[in-house]
Amino acid sequence: MRTSPPAPSASYDAEAEFGPVVWRFAPAAADAARQFVFHPAQTFTDEPDGSLTVRLRAAGHLEMVWHLYQWGAAVEALEPPALAALVAGHRRTDFRRCPRFRGLAAS
Repeated sequence: MRTSPPAPSASYDAEAEFGPVVWRFAPAAADAARQFVFHPAQTFTDEPDGSLTVRLRAAGHLEMVWHLYQWGAAVEALEPPALAALVAGHRRTDFRRCPRFRGLAAS
């Protein structure tokens, strides 16, 4: 029996981090993001401005940050606040993203 949750860097799936997660993909990235299965129970919401909001319940903020980094400035983590803070400082437009996402702008 574990007496305390692992530090975020100690596990990809940190129990203490489990909960609602919300990401917003820029309009230019919405179609590409819609093709992904980020989580089996994810939901998508098409926003009036053309962006895409993805909701799921998960843990492992560090693993999410590694994945979201591939999208550059085309994705924003909205919830939970701890994940949003981790992602905010790494949203970049000044590098060539993964080939699958090249050409995506933050619109």
